Amino acid sequence: WRLWHTDQPVALLLLGWVVCVYGFLAGMPFQNLRFGLTYFSPAVVLAGVGGAWAMQRFGSRLVGLGIVACLLLQFGWAVRANGSFYQQQNAEKVCAAEFAAQVPAGAPVFTFGSTLVIEEYTPLDPRELFYETEAAVRDATRRPGYAVLNLENLQAQWVSLPMGEKVTLLSESQGFDAITSCGAYTLYQWGR
Repeated sequence: WRLWHTDQPVALLLLGWVVCVYGFLAGMPFQNLRFGLTYFSPAVVLAGVGGAWAMQRFGSRLVGLGIVACLLLQFGWAVRANGSFYQQQNAEKVCAAEFAAQVPAGAPVFTFGSTLVIEEYTPLDPRELFYETEAAVRDATRRPGYAVLNLENLQAQWVSLPMGEKVTLLSESQGFDAITSCGAYTLYQWGR
């Protein structure tokens, strides 16, 4: 509010920055948490301007108490978020072990979303579907193989994109069947 009344061009620049980033991200069907970092710079500037205004209006003691309260709330949220992060990570390790127990050694395994967990915590050698070409996927479906996928999410999010085409190649291969599910992922087999 103070920025708008004292320096409109700067306020328009900061607000324009936020609006442009929002407009860019709002229509994307796939996003990563790092995309939200583009909001960080204008948020820091706006917080600084707001903090300076609050210091003048309410004094440093009240603003300091407000900052401490915000930091405590942030710390409480971080503890809670880390707890759920570790629970999810442990659940993914259990799923990876369950899938690995059902895949013969040396069998090709395509993965998407679970690649790093399977690679790190199992003896399997997963192939990240995102980085495979359609020709490589087509070739792999000529022999028996496996895939660990969240098929419902992939078909909804990647339809009409190259990734979606690779998923379609797998799901339409001969004998493509679900073996078991764990969490959001399902182990599929084809070519039996």
